[in-house]
Amino acid sequence: MKSSCGHFYIPPAVEDVRIFRISGPKFLKLNRGTWHAGPLFKADTMDFYNLELSNTNVVDHTTHNFRTQNGVDILIDD
Repeated sequence: MKSSCGHFYIPPAVEDVRIFRISGPKFLKLNRGTWHAGPLFKADTMDFYNLELSNTNVVDHTTHNFRTQNGVDILIDD
């Protein structure tokens, strides 16, 4: 598939999706090419560090909609 940014990508497979919770003050490193969303916070404020290129959201912003493209809703119960 071709993203709106112009690069080609392979959409994530539904069966490969993993959702996890991180507790406490931690740093998390994602491997290159990891599809990710969030972080999702419940607190009113949170210290959050995101290391990325200055133009990441311009040249490398690809969205996959599981509902429209796979017919799947993903619910996260608390």
